[in-house]
Amino acid sequence: MIGIRGRYGPQLFLLLFAGLSVAALGALATPVGHSYILNISWFVAFEEALAAGSLYPRHLPALWEGAGGLDLYFYGPLPFYLAAGPARLVCPGCAPQTVFALAGGLLIGLSAVAFYPLARRFLAAGPALAGAVAYALMPYHLGVDWFLRQAVGEVAAYVFVPLVALGLVSVLRDGRAGLAFPLGLAGLILSHLPSALLAGHVFGAVFLVWALANRGRALTALLRLGAMAAIGLALAGLYWLPAVVLLGDVSAATLFEAHMTATNWLFLDGTDAPDPAVAAVVGLCLAVALLVALLALLSLPRAERGAYWLWIGVPVGLSAVLMTGLAHPVWAHWIIDRVQFPWRLMVFVDLAAGLAAGVLASTLRGAGGRSARLAAAVGLIALPLGLAATTPFSIARIQAGLERPGEPMVLAGAAEYLPPAFFQPIAAAVIADGRQSWQGLNDIRAALDAARWTADGYTALSIAPGSWSVVPAISGPVILPVPYWRHMEARTEVGETVDLAPTPDLGLVTFTAPPDAQRIEIRLPPHWSERAGAGLSLLGLAGLAWLAWRRRAEGQPPPP
Repeated sequence: MIGIRGRYGPQLFLLLFAGLSVAALGALATPVGHSYILNISWFVAFEEALAAGSLYPRHLPALWEGAGGLDLYFYGPLPFYLAAGPARLVCPGCAPQTVFALAGGLLIGLSAVAFYPLARRFLAAGPALAGAVAYALMPYHLGVDWFLRQAVGEVAAYVFVPLVALGLVSVLRDGRAGLAFPLGLAGLILSHLPSALLAGHVFGAVFLVWALANRGRALTALLRLGAMAAIGLALAGLYWLPAVVLLGDVSAATLFEAHMTATNWLFLDGTDAPDPAVAAVVGLCLAVALLVALLALLSLPRAERGAYWLWIGVPVGLSAVLMTGLAHPVWAHWIIDRVQFPWRLMVFVDLAAGLAAGVLASTLRGAGGRSARLAAAVGLIALPLGLAATTPFSIARIQAGLERPGEPMVLAGAAEYLPPAFFQPIAAAVIADGRQSWQGLNDIRAALDAARWTADGYTALSIAPGSWSVVPAISGPVILPVPYWRHMEARTEVGETVDLAPTPDLGLVTFTAPPDAQRIEIRLPPHWSERAGAGLSLLGLAGLAWLAWRRRAEGQPPPP
């Protein structure tokens, strides 16, 4: 048994916990949750694109059974780098489903590692470790985000939200700008843009409440936070700038149909959610977190509640209200409607509940009276019971995941990232059939099968990340089994420009091969937003170096 009282005891404990997380989730393989087919398809296609020599694969040739997909222009790449790198190294010969599960275990373990230094700003080592483990195993985090929804972007966000919070604590409490805030913000953006958008609102509320009580220091703190936020945004610029700029050139309207509209998922608004079962399990997780947070705040002596109200009460209270019908005008008229599901705020609820679990662990060790210790025991028991209550929603998905490794994969992509010229006719037919367009996976596959029969005028076609090489049969019309995107460019082997267009029926790439052309090279040239984003990231690195130099010049931080 590893003790936690020694100099390196907490670090060894967290390392052991992370290792157990990797082993446990890897043994269970990837559960067949809501986003399973996308996650595994993206991971397999991402690995293939990396192997083909692309350092940052945005276009994935292997998606849609070789037609290619634009998905990683828009979805956060960090979880897939983690899976293709450290997780793959753990098990080089394993099936993709096993490797991706290892990455999930690594993310769960890293969330505890990242939470611990935040908890140590408030708690002794033992309670801080208890809070870190609780944060990693929260019912929503593990039971819903990983097993039920397979929302790997949100699972990754749990690693970086505590780092942003730690940076905010350093500024508000110590007046010190550090690396945790910009690195945490950059990692959060590279993992999950919706969580990053919500973080601005939740942590903005924390800052506002603090500023009202610390008016003399508020402006200085705001300037420090603004500088760190600018560095974090710049660091992640190579991803978020193209993702935002180019979203209008794919089928993003699919993201905001009835099932994925925020106002349809609010609790206590008098209407049924699009999926009552999912709403019920999320409501259960919220109730458990609220109970733990309330018991923690009540167990504290009045004189010690100030900082805890700020870091437990504000995130939990704001998030809970925003998930109810009371917040309908906010979701209907404000930018946070872009996150689609109000319960994405559970990441911040769990952050506060993890800190609350640490408070309860401290109380249970004798920091309070008998009633406080009883409340602490109730709160800490509620957490594993809440996680156990999510298993009926997940057990079939876990079992299905155990049966999948090694099975042949049919690689799909996200409908919302298909080019409009190709997807809009399919979406119209799917909607006319009484379904939502994102449910048209089989229709998309049928259209691509038809595309392979329609394709004509060439003898060879090879595809690589961001490029297609075509050998035309004769001069004249050529139709490729590839969806047309307006940013494609084409030239012959001697540099002559070739005009591309979509076919009127299926939206496929078509062009007229010039006489005597031996090969046509089609490519996706770096968009201006990609170049500008890369420049932003370089500026962010420079800003990070400057911040590290400033930090060193200021000397060691004060003790927790």
